Amino acid sequence: MTDIQQLKRTNAGLQNKVRELSQKLERAERENGRFRREVQSVAGLIDDEVLATLEPIIRGCPGGGVAHRLEFAVSWVKHVGAGLQSALSRKENDDG
Repeated sequence: MTDIQQLKRTNAGLQNKVRELSQKLERAERENGRFRREVQSVAGLIDDEVLATLEPIIRGCPGGGVAHRLEFAVSWVKHVGAGLQSALSRKENDDG
């Protein structure tokens, strides 16, 4: 194989890699936009203090896409909510 043929093959491989990375970037940008829209739609349902609490939890979620991060946040909120409900029930029983 000549040097020119090798360079053409290398160039084609690099172009394929650039296309692949561009597609990944486009997907990530679309996912980020979807995530922002989902958070904004939920933000209308909860107050700013709760949203400010959830944001670092969602962003700190290890790996995964938008759905995984939201699922993580929802499960965390359910867990905390269950703990608060349990504490409230105990308090009511103690007072009752």
